[in-house]
Amino acid sequence: MDSLRDVSIVITCYNKIIHLNHFESQLLNYYHLSPEIIIVDDYSVDGSREHILGLMTTFPNIEVVLNTENKGSAETRNIALEKASRDFVFFLDIDDQIDVAVLETMAKIAVDESADLCRGGYTILDSTQEDQTFNQKPTIIKGEISDNSYAIAEDMGYWRYLYSRSFLEKNGIKFLPTASQLSRGYFILDDAFFMILVASVKGKIVFMNNYPPVYKYFQGIHNQETWRKFQNQAQWFARASILCYEYVHKRGNFSLDIFSSLLANKTMSHMRYLSLLNWFNAIADLIRFFKHCLLINNLFTLFRFIRISLLFALKNSIAFRIQRRDS
Repeated sequence: MDSLRDVSIVITCYNKIIHLNHFESQLLNYYHLSPEIIIVDDYSVDGSREHILGLMTTFPNIEVVLNTENKGSAETRNIALEKASRDFVFFLDIDDQIDVAVLETMAKIAVDESADLCRGGYTILDSTQEDQTFNQKPTIIKGEISDNSYAIAEDMGYWRYLYSRSFLEKNGIKFLPTASQLSRGYFILDDAFFMILVASVKGKIVFMNNYPPVYKYFQGIHNQETWRKFQNQAQWFARASILCYEYVHKRGNFSLDIFSSLLANKTMSHMRYLSLLNWFNAIADLIRFFKHCLLINNLFTLFRFIRISLLFALKNSIAFRIQRRDS
């Protein structure tokens, strides 16, 4: 049986040893369906890379890449993506799960419709949400990416999509910014920028609605380390935004009006975890971004971005202080 023969499943890992036994049992569910499986370990130091190498004994057809240094999530995903050779690409983090039967349905629909994107649903593992009732067959909605650009870019779930590999290659879509592009620091919003790039080009999308979720996302518990990453994210937001904006602007397919409001929504919602002092640093970086945009765009759009950003800053700073007081 080779129902996933047209799909490359690209998987990244960094220090996820506690999840690897469960991942191995999940791998049994779809290995026999003949997808191309590529695993890239981003220089794990907790025993993950040794465990992944051991998987090759049971699963000889998987491809394993071991980074010789920690490159960050964006560059690691790009390495995995470059290795893919099948017609469609599906992204998976090693601590998450996929519904194999749903992925099979997505692959068939994507092939039948010659889709550039096929979007499925997702759920959060250990979620308290009530179980939903789904149809036996999915509701299929076809459309153009250009008509759904905001909905696509606003969607953080890059992992819920099946992508045509030729679509990604033709449009030069990769994860950014990488650690090397930022020179220093560590940025954790590369998935948001990836979806903005996907939404900025022409293509055909198929929505697979009213059907079980294809992706089961593991939402980790926040700790001191994750808070530090959020703070670091604020520090590097402007520089990363400029890189993404320059990339999109060169192609002329995406206006700053849409782009800026998306960035404001995504980054400000993440920044609600920051203290007031961190906000001063973040706003200073935003001003640098505004100055950059001013060189190539009109004042109306620029001031709209500033207004949206400051409103989100105020709202989320208040929310943070209420949350901290209540805790």
